[in-house]
Amino acid sequence: MEWLVIIRCILSWIPHSPSNRFIRIIYDITEPLLRPFRKIRLGNQAMMVDFAPFFAVLAIVLIKSVILAPLYALIARLII
Repeated sequence: MEWLVIIRCILSWIPHSPSNRFIRIIYDITEPLLRPFRKIRLGNQAMMVDFAPFFAVLAIVLIKSVILAPLYALIARLII
């Protein structure tokens, strides 16, 4: 998911066709993750920057390190 969000950011800097199947798949997968973070607005109207991808990747990293890593460690201890 992290890489898909990063790829989507890169796609926003280059011209592309949103009807392309590959690009449509990336947008369809990442949009539900980015949508809640789009409500966070930093800056004024003239210099609006979309920080949704940054916050989405940050949330993914936090979930992986705070929730999933201890859960995997617990499961590993129970199996061994």
